[in-house]
Amino acid sequence: MNVAGSDRSLSRLNTEPVEPQMGAMENVSALASAKPMVEDQIPPISARVTTPSSGAGNLPGLDAVQSRYARIIAKAARTYGLPIRGCEVAIVTAIVESNIRVYANKYVAESLKYPHDAVGSDHDSVGIFQQRPIYWGTVKDCMDPTTSAGKFYAALKKVAGWQNVSVGTAAQKVQKSAFPLRYDQQASKATAICRAAY
Repeated sequence: MNVAGSDRSLSRLNTEPVEPQMGAMENVSALASAKPMVEDQIPPISARVTTPSSGAGNLPGLDAVQSRYARIIAKAARTYGLPIRGCEVAIVTAIVESNIRVYANKYVAESLKYPHDAVGSDHDSVGIFQQRPIYWGTVKDCMDPTTSAGKFYAALKKVAGWQNVSVGTAAQKVQKSAFPLRYDQQASKATAICRAAY
């Protein structure tokens, strides 16, 4: 899992395989026993966001590419009928997981066929949210910003009380990261982005 902007040294962004961190194996075991995502509550294709909402310039702290993806994520939150807090949870996740960029994965050959901004190497995680197709659907879906945002929001809506916990806690409930504290560290940035994009 990575953090935004200047911190590019985290293992998820490396293009070389890394050894698991202490405590990560318990998380992998939990993921291995988790039930696959159910694709309910995903809007029909005609209702899905296919282009970013128009907006002047870059969003706070983001470049043009990140701003385009952040607008897609924000618009998808509106499509799902979520309040701005839902956008904040998704954006904080995207900041930590990929620095709001679409990542292919060198171990997932199919991911390299789809548009991407960078290539990572964390297990089989792909896309903006670093979703693992084994749990989240097809590689194509996970690589598509609109579809992957929809899957993220469908999972978020299933988290009881997600509106009443910190943005980072809600993100962790969806992602089940080995590094749960990283989400709340980026919450203020996510809030600023969503306020500008929502």
